[in-house]
Amino acid sequence: MTMSLEFASNINWLSVQGSDCVLCTGKTYDVSAGITINATYSNKTYDDGVSFNGIEIEDQVCLDEACVSTQEFIAYDALDIN
Repeated sequence: MTMSLEFASNINWLSVQGSDCVLCTGKTYDVSAGITINATYSNKTYDDGVSFNGIEIEDQVCLDEACVSTQEFIAYDALDIN
């Protein structure tokens, strides 16, 4: 699946819109496609007020032709930007 990603230098987790995200627009990641690392919801909050709630997943992640076979990331179902 091809998705658009946004990168922020102040966030140390890769995060994508998960298929459970009701308010998300565009393509979402099917959370059943990867290996669930943490089945309970994780919350990542950063100093600038950005907060992610989602499931920690491990799956292959590619940027163009460069791929990482076991990248951990959050498939979020809630994004809060204060």
